[in-house]
Amino acid sequence: MSAGTPVGKGAEWLLDEWASRFAGGFEAMAGEPLPFKAVPAPASHDGQALIWRQPFDIANGATVEVAIGAPGWRAIGAKILAGAGIDEATDEDSRPTFLEVLQQSLSGLASALSAAVGREVACGKGGEIPSSGSGAGVAFEIGGASFECGFLASGALIEALKPPAPPLQPSVAASSAAAQSPSALELLYDVELPVSVSFGRAHLPVKEVLKLTSGSIVELNRGIAEPVEVIVNNCVIARGEVVVVEGNYGVRILEIVTRAERLRTLH
Repeated sequence: MSAGTPVGKGAEWLLDEWASRFAGGFEAMAGEPLPFKAVPAPASHDGQALIWRQPFDIANGATVEVAIGAPGWRAIGAKILAGAGIDEATDEDSRPTFLEVLQQSLSGLASALSAAVGREVACGKGGEIPSSGSGAGVAFEIGGASFECGFLASGALIEALKPPAPPLQPSVAASSAAAQSPSALELLYDVELPVSVSFGRAHLPVKEVLKLTSGSIVELNRGIAEPVEVIVNNCVIARGEVVVVEGNYGVRILEIVTRAERLRTLH
């Protein structure tokens, strides 16, 4: 990797956040957990290694780079495909499957960054790069075998995660006045709003609707790998992936939509 920073507190947090989301995405698609543990210096990879650089708009030059050898992405991709009933997966099948889970986990990392800095952080246009440098990483365990995956955060990303300077202390009078009068937003905290999840939509002529019977299939406008929409009070506020929590369906939030996009969904 061309640029980076030694692993410190910020980098360790980024690594754990990303690895947790990657393991969660794997479990949702493969139907089994993906144990992992941190490793200080992953082994070097061969010429078939997959190395992905993902920028984030939190700051100029803010990126993470993920590197995994061919045995790793083959095993992860093949395991996910086996969960979908494809037992003999080729490299042409396993590689894009691994990339799909990787990109979902990086979108989840962007959501974690948004929460950490208190503003929306989005993924830029990522892509594969030819080589990587030293850094920390994780070792994923699949079927008794361990596959190391390198992870490196850029210095610009680590710098952007540093806490801002503390604000000036307000006067005692101002603090007392603020404590006595709650904000307008606080008055709405207990208001309940309907929350729903949209898996997709379809437009059918009336004659097709009248033909619907038990067992009929309606094709939706959303691919199987695309995120679902989280709707609050008829407004799309987020997108995520479907997960299973203690026998119930749930949605893991991957992306918070922008204010402009939320306004468009109201029209």
